Amino acid sequence: MRKIIPVVAAGATALLVAGASFSYAVMDKDVRLSVDGSRRDVSTMVGTVGQVLEKEGIEVGEHDVVAPSPDTQLVDGTSIAVQFGRQVTITVDGAPRTFWTTATTVDQALQSRRIGLNSGDHVSTSRSSAIGRDGMSFAVSTQKTVTLDNAGKKQQLKTTAQTVGDALVVARIAVDADDVVSADPSSRLTDGATVRYTRVDKKSVTKRSKVDFDTTYKNSSRLDRGQTKVRHKGAAGVRTSVFTEIRHNGKLVSRHKTRSAVTTKPKNEVVLRGTRETSVLDGGKPAKVGDGGGRRSQIFVTGYTYWDNSPPGSAQIARPQIHDRAGGAGTWKDPVTVAVQSGRFSFGTRFYLPELKKYFIVEDLCGACNDGRGGGAYTLDIWLDGSHLSSGGAESCAARVTGLQSAIEDPRSNLPVDSGSVC
Repeated sequence: MRKIIPVVAAGATALLVAGASFSYAVMDKDVRLSVDGSRRDVSTMVGTVGQVLEKEGIEVGEHDVVAPSPDTQLVDGTSIAVQFGRQVTITVDGAPRTFWTTATTVDQALQSRRIGLNSGDHVSTSRSSAIGRDGMSFAVSTQKTVTLDNAGKKQQLKTTAQTVGDALVVARIAVDADDVVSADPSSRLTDGATVRYTRVDKKSVTKRSKVDFDTTYKNSSRLDRGQTKVRHKGAAGVRTSVFTEIRHNGKLVSRHKTRSAVTTKPKNEVVLRGTRETSVLDGGKPAKVGDGGGRRSQIFVTGYTYWDNSPPGSAQIARPQIHDRAGGAGTWKDPVTVAVQSGRFSFGTRFYLPELKKYFIVEDLCGACNDGRGGGAYTLDIWLDGSHLSSGGAESCAARVTGLQSAIEDPRSNLPVDSGSVC
């Protein structure tokens, strides 16, 4: 609409005379004003764009955009656009970018900085959110593909996590103070990274081991020389040791002892050792047996024991007859094993030695049992056992039976018997 408005100058009047009438002619202008996209029509008599903005109370700053420029002369129908500047901070994967923009939405701000988003990326606010004149701060987390070595098992992870620690949380990997991660959990996660997690287990382990007891020997005049008897049985003690074991992903990598102590003391064994001088020949008095029912001869007797048998430390025999192993109590039914020269006597032949009051049976071979040895008609190597004695005690017993004795081959079965081991 056109309006005719009178113009009055201070202290003077502008008068136009045309015939007998006056005319006042000043033109009013219609303009369109757009502020951040919000449009309205304005009628004004001012002359420039800046004057319109001032009249409308619109203040513009250095970061605002006005088109056309504020000093542009107005004409009727002029369109004026004002876009206010906004300070925006976009943090992309932890790296902040601060700038001024006339964008009014988050999406426009992203486009203005040429920040393209992929489908897996995450924006901390809606992309359609409006940006006020006070500005805005928001974050963009781009999707990354990383390789996680989880205690030796590899897995691919797609995530918008910002740090190594965040990625571990996403993968549900709980990291404690002992565990090892190949990168600082607070460090930024990058696309294509490989993160290694090592599960470290620190454990205290208690182990118990045996502590051997010592053996103490005491002389006893109540026992024959070479004879022993346990007076107090020994008992092993216990040593308790504590170790710290460190395992990586279940595999033991180190183990060290932290403490060790004897928690149960061993009890020493006390053994009585005989000192009494005596003869295994019952005082040297042979049994009164007459002719004994067989052939009597003066023979040479030797003895072998558990300690010097072949193989040593055994009761093995060459030709078992009534025993699987060397033995016998010296009775007719259970005679003591005896070894003879090969081919000299048949296996199973029985003998009786009056001085020992025992029966013997041929079940073993003796390489040194020659006829005529020590002046005897033949040699019998009798089993002395001795497994209950020390090797020295058994040797002493063998020495005492060695020598000439009377023997009856194929004796009667009812001769006097002193049953038991010779030693």
